Amino acid sequence: MTFQSASSPEVEVRLTEILWYGRIVDSLDEAHTGKVLLIGCGAARISPDDVLIAVGSRETDTTSRE
Repeated sequence: MTFQSASSPEVEVRLTEILWYGRIVDSLDEAHTGKVLLIGCGAARISPDDVLIAVGSRETDTTSRE
């Protein structure tokens, strides 16, 4: 899934991994927290206070245009 920063629209990152108690998981319930791995343009500029907005996945976006 791809995300953009609410405060910096040029920041676009992709969620590649969610780590929860040492295990890689596909998702977490809203009551839980985990460590995420984000890669992409501007990933180094994201701070803990930034709000990320889901903009979809590249695979889905590409497929829908064909």
